[in-house]
Amino acid sequence: MGTEPTAVQGFGESVRGMIALTNDQTEMPEGLSSVPWFTSLAGSRSWQQVQDAFANVVGIPLQIFDSAGESLSLPSREAFVCRQMKLDPAGAGQCRHYCGRAVGQAIGKKGPVFYKCHAGLVSFAVPVPLGGERSVVILGGHAFTQTTDYAAFMDAAGKYGFTPGDLMEISKTSRIVDGKVLRSASRFLESAGSVVLQNAFQKRESQHYLSQLLTLFDVSTSLRHANTPHEIFALILNTIGVLFDVSSAGIFVLDRRGGTYRSQTAFGEFQQRLCSLAFPSGDGVALKAAVQKAPFRVDEPRELLAFKFPDDVVRSVTVFPLLQDDELIGFVSVYNTDLPDRTVRMISGFVGHAVTAVENQRVKAELRQRVQDLAVLTEINSAVGATVDPEELFRVILEKSTDLIRAEQGSLMILEEETRELIIRATKGIQEQIVGQFRIKPGEGIAGAVAERGTALIVHDIEGDERFRKKNRPRYRTKSFISIPLKIENRVVGVLNIADKITGEVFNPDDLALLQTFAAYASVAIERTQLSEKTRELKRISITDPLTGVLNRRYMQERLTEEVDRSQRHGHVLSYLMVDLDEFKEYNDSHGHMAGDEALKTVAQCIRGSLRTIDVVSRFGGDEFTILLPETKREGAIVIAERIRQEVARTYLPHAEVPGGRALTVSIGLSSYPTDADSADALVRGTDRALYAAKSGGKNRVVAYGA
Repeated sequence: MGTEPTAVQGFGESVRGMIALTNDQTEMPEGLSSVPWFTSLAGSRSWQQVQDAFANVVGIPLQIFDSAGESLSLPSREAFVCRQMKLDPAGAGQCRHYCGRAVGQAIGKKGPVFYKCHAGLVSFAVPVPLGGERSVVILGGHAFTQTTDYAAFMDAAGKYGFTPGDLMEISKTSRIVDGKVLRSASRFLESAGSVVLQNAFQKRESQHYLSQLLTLFDVSTSLRHANTPHEIFALILNTIGVLFDVSSAGIFVLDRRGGTYRSQTAFGEFQQRLCSLAFPSGDGVALKAAVQKAPFRVDEPRELLAFKFPDDVVRSVTVFPLLQDDELIGFVSVYNTDLPDRTVRMISGFVGHAVTAVENQRVKAELRQRVQDLAVLTEINSAVGATVDPEELFRVILEKSTDLIRAEQGSLMILEEETRELIIRATKGIQEQIVGQFRIKPGEGIAGAVAERGTALIVHDIEGDERFRKKNRPRYRTKSFISIPLKIENRVVGVLNIADKITGEVFNPDDLALLQTFAAYASVAIERTQLSEKTRELKRISITDPLTGVLNRRYMQERLTEEVDRSQRHGHVLSYLMVDLDEFKEYNDSHGHMAGDEALKTVAQCIRGSLRTIDVVSRFGGDEFTILLPETKREGAIVIAERIRQEVARTYLPHAEVPGGRALTVSIGLSSYPTDADSADALVRGTDRALYAAKSGGKNRVVAYGA
């Protein structure tokens, strides 16, 4: 084994050359252009290249570590002893202990540290500041400086797994190095390293910074070509996460309909929790972002709780406002990540450029929603317009109105003209049995006030609204509702009440505007249906006998003519009956006209109960009824007539006994077309003659014309 010190020559010249090189990277200092390690160092782009260049200059093993003791490169000119020692678990643990402790000591001391490891090798740790609080440590030496250390290691090498072949290799390659050489090398690395490594670090940082800027520029350009808001939001967050090593982030955009900044997307360990966050506008973190209009960091637990961030997930948050014409339209939140000032500035600039794309997509989304709302509105109006039955109409109006603004509960109240009271005609999400009997006068309660004033009402918080200050009822999930009058010009016909938005948000002016547009159509449909009901009622009254409820004589005459004409055209048959109460005058004289009226009603019920749905009955006058039997021959008509006669005879009537001891009965005459007559008038005459025959023949019987 040789004992001559390793020569480290030209330290001063090397230092001067390195300093010159860092001051001007474009020209090689005069006289050094032929020095290989200078050429290598000038083009260095990594820790490894810088380290290898230094190791070649000083001729000893080197390795660079960060301040936490993590290696930034592979060893250069690694000593055989060190390389083999790391193969043994016990030896590797000792290496980590000695070298790791030296790195920490050098950082704390801010100067070189010399130490002897368990193998007897002397090494040094030289801290090199890179700017700010960043620094690295150059670990070098790993050489025997005394023959006694060398001999002691050779004696104990076996316990670390060194073989005879390894010892032979060590004896060939190891040299005793003068400690002064190691100290000179450490001083050289301390002075030259600070210049070269700082320059290399700054060069790498500048290149990294430029790469980040170019990437952000490219992404900003790509945002314009995104097809959906989700693509924009995902691209923004993915870019921030990848470029700046962000652990978790989210983006919030203002929902103008709900007045809330809602999460659009998020990534990180607690993505699902973060995506569920929403922040009201004008309060908390949204208010601070709107006022400050610049990035800010929140890491105080109390402030995080005040801003409604979950404290078990979010330890810190950096907020980047998204401003459009000085208005806060959203913000990006970076969670649990320390961001350098330069990174904050870059992200801020990036999200500033992204605002235009975000706003454009928001406008497009709103337009799509408006188009969708209009389509739904058109569909709803068609459904309402096609509904005639009042009860079905009320149900459709309520169902479609709640669907329109995505609400869970509601009621439709109609103003009755006779009583001037609001009554509930349809409900959703509420048991109709509970509220079905409610009657409210205009001016009473919220719905009554809306009906009286004829103006819509939108409430965000019924408990906090100074107009009401009412305790929210347990059946309602939210405290927000809308109450809208249904009007025809200035006349109120009803009130529509909507509550509990499916999303849990408060109702907003857009919801109100949609409902008011729909309410105009609904009001017209309600009035149209009410007018239709009135028309039908008037028509019914005009063709109905007010006492018995059956049709009147005028209607029967028109209907009989129509049925005879139809039978003539199609070759059908029909029959016509006349029913007369026997000795009804005596019944009236004995028991009074009120009893006579009751008897007529009862006989009318007996007749209707004995007929088919296609048959028509009318009160011909006094105590006579007529019956039209379409598609019925004489034989079938006789069967029906006999059924009526028997039903009247066995039906109990107060005062049914008439003078002479006979029960109240009926006589029936009938004739058929075309068997007995060829016209409506002939059919009536034939039936009348048959009735006369029934009365003359003893009453309480059925007689067919011509029989």
